[in-house]
Amino acid sequence: HLPFKGMLDLDKEKKNIQAQIDQKNNFINALEKKLSNKEFIKKAPKEIIEKDMERLNSEKEQLQKLKDQLKEL
Repeated sequence: HLPFKGMLDLDKEKKNIQAQIDQKNNFINALEKKLSNKEFIKKAPKEIIEKDMERLNSEKEQLQKLKDQLKEL
């Protein structure tokens, strides 16, 4: 840990991270909705579904990292 006290505007940084969290949540919700659509799953190529599932997992990992960052501030 580095001493950032006085170097960062914590309120501004918290708002920035929260905005990123909100954006990730919206994207994750949209992707989950897409992947839960039976018609999409039935018609979409397997590669697209796998890519979307990988993206969903990646986004969830990034979301957790952002939440951890916010807790640390």
